[in-house]
Amino acid sequence: MNIKQNADFPIGKNIRDIRISRGLGQQALLIEMQMRDVNISSQRLGRIERGIIEGIYMVELDAIREILDTSYDELLKKAERQN
Repeated sequence: MNIKQNADFPIGKNIRDIRISRGLGQQALLIEMQMRDVNISSQRLGRIERGIIEGIYMVELDAIREILDTSYDELLKKAERQN
């Protein structure tokens, strides 16, 4: 299953923000994902975080949720609107 991200649901930005708040580098997240048998490259993870890749596989999202000790609600939360 592929979860789509867009301007309203910036999953990649949410991942990056949570990862940084946890003090975890992108490389450390990547290693943790690979240790869970999630085959992902550093380029793909970077593109997901920057929103360049529209979709993220459920297996990737599940591993990220577990590693970052967060909820799907936090990962999938809507972007805050600026007035």
